[in-house]
Amino acid sequence: MAELHVMGPYQGPNEKKTAEYLASNLPKDWHVVANRKLPDANNSDVDLWILSPTKLFVIEEKSWGPSLVLGDQRWEIIKKNGTSRESANPLNSVSIKAKIAAGWLRDQIEEYKQVKGLQVLAGVILSHHELI
Repeated sequence: MAELHVMGPYQGPNEKKTAEYLASNLPKDWHVVANRKLPDANNSDVDLWILSPTKLFVIEEKSWGPSLVLGDQRWEIIKKNGTSRESANPLNSVSIKAKIAAGWLRDQIEEYKQVKGLQVLAGVILSHHELI
C-alpha cells in the first residue's frame, strides 16, 4: 500500500476516490500526492503526483463520461442523456506540467541530477464510474 499525502482540497467528484484507490493498490515504497501546486508562476494545480523509486507521474484526473471521443487537440464528452461538450485534450496541459516539474526538480534538488533513470511522465486517469 502506497502512502497518500493530501496537500489541498479535492476538486473533482472522483479525485478522492481515485487517490485512495491508487494508494491502496500501488506498492508500499510509492507515494501518492493529491492536489499539490506546481512551483511555477501560475501556481498550477496537479491532481495527483505518483512517485515511485524511479519515476514521477504527473496525473490529471477526469471524471468525464460516460462516453468520450478522443482527439489530438479536443475531446468530446458525451453524457448519459446524449448531450455533449468539447474540452481541450488534458494530455496536452498535463504534459506541460510534467515538463515544469522535471525542470524544477533538476534546478532545485541537487540529488535529482545524480539519480540515474528517474523519469517524469504525464498521464490522465479517466475515473467516471460508467465510462465506456
